Amino acid sequence: MAHTNPADLNHALELYYQIPQQGIEQDVRAALLGTMISEPCFNQLRTKEQLGYIVACRMRPLWGSFPPPVDGMSVIIQSSLKDPAALDRSAR
Repeated sequence: MAHTNPADLNHALELYYQIPQQGIEQDVRAALLGTMISEPCFNQLRTKEQLGYIVACRMRPLWGSFPPPVDGMSVIIQSSLKDPAALDRSAR
């Protein structure tokens, strides 16, 4: 998708991986996984690859789903240094 404002160098990406099962056990596993990947993901994408100012890797429920919320893992990157395709390659 082309940027709507060519003078704005900022790009953003969010990858969301939905966890296929629901329930308290899966919620706990998702929270644990989110805690485990948060720092290594940040270290790789923000510190080593220096992709952008905002980098977050975490467990994120989709609260708009009707009950219960659907859990998933989210990778968010905002960058003025890389285009969306490059962010996508790094985040995967």
